[in-house]
Amino acid sequence: MKRAVIFLLVLLIAVSGLCYAVDRAVRAQLAETIRQIQSDKHTSLASWEYDSISRRLVLRDVQYAAPENGLTVTAQELQAVISLRAILHAAPQLDFLLSSQGYLTLLDDWQGTDVTLRQSLPEGEENDCTVARVEGSALAVAVEQFKRLRDASTDAAFLRDCAFRSLRLEKPAFSRRGGQQTPIRLEAGTLELEKANIRQDMIARILLTGFSYSAGEDSLRLKEATLTELRPVTVWETFRKAAPDTFWDSLLVDISCGALQLKGGELGLSGQNAIPGKFTYSFEGVEMTRGEKAGLLKHILVDQAKLTLPLYSYTPAEISISFDRHELYDVLLAETIALVKNGTLPLTNVFDTPNVQEDSIPQPLFSRNLLKGICLTSDELTISADHAETLWEMKGDTQTSASTVTNIVFPKPTLRYIAAQFETPGLEELRCNFTEHQSLSNGIGTVKGSLTMDGLCDLDYSGEFKMKSLLSQPNTFRHLDMRLTDKGLMASLALNIDENPTVARMGMETLAQMVTANLPNGETMLPAIKTFIATPGELRMNITGDDWIDIQMQQMNNPLWLLQLATRLHLEATPGTPLEESVKAHLKKAAQ
Repeated sequence: MKRAVIFLLVLLIAVSGLCYAVDRAVRAQLAETIRQIQSDKHTSLASWEYDSISRRLVLRDVQYAAPENGLTVTAQELQAVISLRAILHAAPQLDFLLSSQGYLTLLDDWQGTDVTLRQSLPEGEENDCTVARVEGSALAVAVEQFKRLRDASTDAAFLRDCAFRSLRLEKPAFSRRGGQQTPIRLEAGTLELEKANIRQDMIARILLTGFSYSAGEDSLRLKEATLTELRPVTVWETFRKAAPDTFWDSLLVDISCGALQLKGGELGLSGQNAIPGKFTYSFEGVEMTRGEKAGLLKHILVDQAKLTLPLYSYTPAEISISFDRHELYDVLLAETIALVKNGTLPLTNVFDTPNVQEDSIPQPLFSRNLLKGICLTSDELTISADHAETLWEMKGDTQTSASTVTNIVFPKPTLRYIAAQFETPGLEELRCNFTEHQSLSNGIGTVKGSLTMDGLCDLDYSGEFKMKSLLSQPNTFRHLDMRLTDKGLMASLALNIDENPTVARMGMETLAQMVTANLPNGETMLPAIKTFIATPGELRMNITGDDWIDIQMQQMNNPLWLLQLATRLHLEATPGTPLEESVKAHLKKAAQ
């Protein structure tokens, strides 16, 4: 028993002596480092202290300047708990315990208050970055970096190679002013980072709250943003290579995170894509998931979004487009951004097909585009739709697309405004459905679609065309076939002319005779038109012949081109309900 007690006392004395020696070595190392800092004319430090028991180092009123870069960094106070492993390895004799391929925890935790970074550039530009408070845990560096740091032979660049468990910034802000660039300001309530790994060059998760960004008249506000699997080196390389005005575009093309979630956002942009005035875009939530290769987004989900466009000369008021849900799959981000910046991808109409130049990449921009709960409003005018979807596929040299829009609703005031006071007796609103399928292979495509308008008519069409991609405008077409099935359209037209269906029929027939009299084969069209007016049923219109017809925009306003097109137009009518009976049915429905 006595021997055991003596052994424990000796061991305790030995450990105490070792701790004392290590503590003296650490203090000596810290004192030498502080002395070097204070002797550097670009660095200043008001005071410092170190507690051996807690291993906490405190630095007060720290300032570092790099005149060659116009850079100044200050902090009111910096605190750090030095890792026990870092203390033990302050002695090079223990380096045999370290793996050259590993990294070593330098600090268990650290804090900073009132941290600022200011940079003045020769062009007159000034950049400011401030953080009210910084908190972090488990800061680690590569073993080789640790050795250089221990030998005081490293520089600030080693910070780019650090790993940490977590980092929290309170009230971070960045501003850029002066020079030739647009003034910029970014600020947030908090910024939290989790698990940065230097070996994988990845930050596992970033949470940003209360974020706002402004650049001139442009602005962005977010309640919350979450990024996962962020690759900071990719961001750094993009920032280093890209010009300030193209940084965001470059960052989106070379996607540097695995997923992005946004909540409660509002974006305001002005003077974009030759659109005068300012438009705003707000949303409740956004989710983006990165694809397997750069520049591809596997999935984009937007909830409760609203786009407000400025007043145009041809609109009665501002236009707002909103939808409950928007989903995109397999998005080629680089091509989409290029089209938007060139103003060739429509942003104001969700039903339009995007158009690009003939030399563009003929690849689908997405595999699926889905919108639900769509509503377009301007003052008191409204158009809505329940569902709009486009499927887009490319296999080999063949491209196919299928589009569907269901339950498009035009309230009566909107219909009157669009159709110049056109009345639809018995219809308080117009409901429509639309489907279209396109296929393109080796530059020759086919299209087949239908449009149904409840209470008015059905329109079915098909044709062939030539183009490089389904994105581009067709060059030529042929075999255009359209079939119009009356479901009350002719009765509504008649009632807009005269309540007496006989008088209305005579007026429409007279107008048809005047129009066809000026057409090359008008005499062959007139019988079918008269049949369709008197007994509205089905009217079929098709372009005859196998020769391709040019459809360049400058030709479409050419009277000679229109006359040539009319020579190949063939009409055929199938009788239906007499016009008089259809008019009576409409008047009866309107009276109910």
